[in-house]
This record gives sequence, C-alpha cells and structure tokens, in this order.
Amino acid sequence: MNISKLHGIPEPSLLALLLLVSYPSVGAVLFTPALPIIAESFHITSGLAQLTVTLFLIGYALGQLPYGPLSNKIGRKPALYTGLTISIFGALLCGLAGLLNQLWLLLLARIIAALGASVGLMMALTIVSDYYEPEMARKKLSLVIIAFAIAPGAAVALGGLLTEIMGWESTFYFQALYGLLLWLICIQLPETSTTLNNEPFNLKWIIDSYLKRCNNAKLVVCSFIQGSCTSFVYIFAALAPFMVIHILGFSPTTYGLLSLIPSIGMIVGSLLSHYTHHLLSPQKSILLGLLLIFPANIAMLCFFMFGIFNLWTLFIPYFFMNIGITLAYINCPTIGTGSAKNKPNASAVLAFINISMCVITVFILEIINSSNPLWMPILFAALLTLLFPFYVKLEKMIASV
Repeated sequence: MNISKLHGIPEPSLLALLLLVSYPSVGAVLFTPALPIIAESFHITSGLAQLTVTLFLIGYALGQLPYGPLSNKIGRKPALYTGLTISIFGALLCGLAGLLNQLWLLLLARIIAALGASVGLMMALTIVSDYYEPEMARKKLSLVIIAFAIAPGAAVALGGLLTEIMGWESTFYFQALYGLLLWLICIQLPETSTTLNNEPFNLKWIIDSYLKRCNNAKLVVCSFIQGSCTSFVYIFAALAPFMVIHILGFSPTTYGLLSLIPSIGMIVGSLLSHYTHHLLSPQKSILLGLLLIFPANIAMLCFFMFGIFNLWTLFIPYFFMNIGITLAYINCPTIGTGSAKNKPNASAVLAFINISMCVITVFILEIINSSNPLWMPILFAALLTLLFPFYVKLEKMIASV
C-alpha cells in the first residue's frame, strides 16, 4: 500500500523515475569505453582525456543548484523540461566536436550537457520526497536506485559497442536520443509541487536559500557519505577502461560487457535495501554497506600489491564493494532530506555535495596520471577513511535527537 502525502494526485510513474535517476549517470559514463580512442584522436594524454569526465562532473554538481529554486518557482515538470532540453543540446554539441575535431568544443559541450542532465537525479529525489511519507519514500527509493545500478553498466556496455561499430561520436548522439525519449515520457508525470514560490529568482536568493540548508548538519553529513560512495563509482569509471583496454589488452566492447558485473552488485545492494527496510534503520543499513566495502577493498589492495592483476581481481572485489556502496548510497537521502521542509533545495544540496566530492576525486586522478593499477584500491581505501568518521558523526546526531 502506497503512503502518499498528496491525495488526489496520480502516483508518479516508476518508469519515469527510473529513467530520471539513471539519466545523468548514463551521460557521465556512456562514452568512457572510448576514452583511450578519444586520447588517440586528439593526441592527448589519458589524464587530459579524463578531463571530459571531470568537466561533466563539474557541470553535474553546479547544475544541481538552480533546479531546486527553479522547481519551487515554476513547478517540477517545467524545471525538468528545461534541464532535459539543455542536456540534449549539449550532447549534440559533443558529437559535433568529434566531427570538427575540436577538443575545446567537446570540453565545453560536456559541461553544457551536464548542466542539463543534472536535473534528472535531483528532481527524481524531489518528486519521491514530495509524494510519499518518509518510510514509503525510502522503500520506493531503493527500487528507483536499481536504475542507478543497471544504467551505468548497461551504458558502458552499449558505449563500447557503439564506439567499435559507429565511432565514439555515436555515444553522444545516443545520449541525445535518450534525453528526447525521457522528455516525452515525463509528460505523463504528475506535478507534485502544490504551491509555487513567488520570491524573486536571482543569484542572491539562491545563495541565501542554500546557505540555510547547509545549516542542517545531518543533511551535510549524509551528503558527504553519499559523495564518498559515488566517488568509488567514478574512480572505477575513469581508471578501469585504461586498465582493461591498455594494460590487459581487451577491446572496448569486452570492457563494456564486463562492466555489467559491478552493475549486478548494485542491483543486489538495491534489492537488499528494499527487502530489509523494515528490519534495519537507514543508519544501520549504511553501516552494513560500509562493512561490506571494507573487506572487498582490502582484498583488491592485497591482490594488486602482490602483482596479481587480472579481470578477476579487478571486477570481483568491485562487485562486492558495489553491494555495500549501494546500501549506503540509498539510505542517505532518507536521513538527510527526511526532516527538511524545502525538499527540492535539500535534495539539491545533497546532490551538489555528492557530485562535488566526485569532481575532487577525479581531479586527483588527473594529477596522478599514473597507469599503475594500485592507485585504484589506494584511493578506495582513502575514501573509506572518510566514510567511517562521517558515519560515527551521523550516529551521534541521530542518538542526540
């Protein structure tokens, strides 16, 4: 039985929510099997090629900020259409950059595409928070996040296939088609904003609004936990293509298909959260996730330190890590935004801090610019040293309420 806060308004389409959640992550990783080819095409280093990932994440982070206030002022659906239109335009520009062989245009277009695509995850979280009571929202979110689990792996697999058959530019044309399809599907979504904000829509108002949200310590801590979890995913997305294609010598298509293995781990984590929501509190689910990440990370670190680097030692530990990552990731919004009155702005702050941590992480990768596989488990271990103190802080805040 659905527990709704908005009586008389149709329930949001699960398909639309699934596609919205996955849209920005698809945009971020769909082209990653082509990163080595992009580096060769533009005669640039692997670190500079990874800048296409970093710039997308920067746009993804910054793009969270206007959509919260915008959706409060004009409604959830108009804000959605605005973001999707910008994203489609940016994706088409990325393809054009390849045809014109202009690196600067590709980098600029990646930012534009991200500024638009960022509306997907944030608005999906907002609609779920608008429509459902907290306990049902957590249950729904665990199902919605399955798309977040499936889509990146499927996108990487498809990206590898498109790259080999039609060239790397085709990955961006596919992203544009995906955005158009989502634009049409979202027509069926209900408007979950019951009142509109008449405050002036300007930079000062936006900044003041978000500063108020940042005073919510629980929201900020949950954002850092979620950001640390997401950073695991983007470290893998940035490093794994070069490790599998350049070092191990496999094709982009093979790498794409192998990327379905971590996605299965995310699906397991999503289902585990869904079926244990009545047994474990959100914070205990986060702890369980961290306890699953830890031994898998140690196993990968030990394998790589002793020179045992192959597909098994890369993908199998990361499969188990993804189960824990997903468990922790899913339960952060429930705690962080559950008590917030302004759901869109709270969701935007959560997403902004989340993706900003990924930007910092991928930027560190570009500075390192090393082909040594050992950097992956080392960076994973560094993230874990952040996650456990954040969790302890969260437990203390919840216990003090």
